[in-house]
Amino acid sequence: MQENKDRQIKMNTLTVTGFGSVTAIPDMAIIRLGVYTTGDNLSTVQNENARISQMILEGLSQMNIDDISTYQYNIDKLYDFDNGRRIDRGYFVLQL
Repeated sequence: MQENKDRQIKMNTLTVTGFGSVTAIPDMAIIRLGVYTTGDNLSTVQNENARISQMILEGLSQMNIDDISTYQYNIDKLYDFDNGRRIDRGYFVLQL
């Protein structure tokens, strides 16, 4: 009886060992690059952000990097608080 149990345990066991190795030259990189601008006039801040972003895109294009997309674009107000009073500090634009 014990012999049948030992045989059954051995039959229900799978043992695997192995080793693997892969070497490859990378062909893709994902980079998140952002432009953050601030100022009092929203239109001016947006234009400055677009100008800087365009310069970066042109530089990347010169390096034959052209599979580029906007990941995030934010516009918001900037505030400071002094003794519980909110002080307007303008706007920020963030483009990733």
